[in-house]
Amino acid sequence: MKKELLSIGILGLFLTGFASNYRAQDYIDEKIVDDKGNISLVTFKKNSTLLASSPNSIFADVLKLSPNSELRLKETLRDGKFKDEKYQMFYNNLKVEFGSYNVHYKDEKITSMNGDIFSTQNAVTVPKISANEAFSKALKHVGASKYMWEDAQYTAENDYKKPAGELVLLPVEIGKGQYHLHLV
Repeated sequence: MKKELLSIGILGLFLTGFASNYRAQDYIDEKIVDDKGNISLVTFKKNSTLLASSPNSIFADVLKLSPNSELRLKETLRDGKFKDEKYQMFYNNLKVEFGSYNVHYKDEKITSMNGDIFSTQNAVTVPKISANEAFSKALKHVGASKYMWEDAQYTAENDYKKPAGELVLLPVEIGKGQYHLHLV
């Protein structure tokens, strides 16, 4: 009995996922592809019933993100019946600089989405030096005589703290419209 219920549950999940993927493709009005081969804009048909609960399945189905890539909700903006959600791209839990996508709504229905995503092919996500080494090299490169976090009055007045480093993937152009993600 438990095995049958498990099988029915898995089949239900499969059919639900298939239906939402099919529905997303069915409601696309137009796709615009940028010079990198990525989908930079998608508009949906006016009769679309894609709701606010749909973005992640639409991202997976339409944008074809690579394994270990995801778009995480960063910000939601509302203005009457309009809403915009801004998503940040991550690969292997590392932020991809300039990788973002926006989903636009009217009356809680998705009308369009646009943004920039980058290929993660051959992206290296294991650092070659420690965070402390990287910070020391950055300080040496800048070569300032004093930094803001060393000024007690400034830090007290502005609630400023010594910055902590963050590993990110930076898209670097390697050819016309072709990018490679570099760990920095």
